[in-house]
Amino acid sequence: MAPTESTQKREREIQELARGLYRRVGQHKPSLFEPQDWLRRMIDWSLEDESLRVALFRFVDVLPSLDSAVESGLHLQEYFARVDHAFGGLIFLA
Repeated sequence: MAPTESTQKREREIQELARGLYRRVGQHKPSLFEPQDWLRRMIDWSLEDESLRVALFRFVDVLPSLDSAVESGLHLQEYFARVDHAFGGLIFLA
């Protein structure tokens, strides 16, 4: 079945829109102070370290069952105190 003229036109419009979006995203340079960029960097950084990754997944897994900030803090200390990583030391600031 050959594409109709309206289908081809729509396909061209979609491709033009996609190219425009791609160009706009490519022009965006994350700022040092942009929260989303910090979050992305923290996630990338944490996933590179196996002990930190395991601690994060364990904490995220148990988080819904915690009832208070005190319980959350205790679990943070328990999970991250054993992490051999600079991030593990930040847990005592929480």
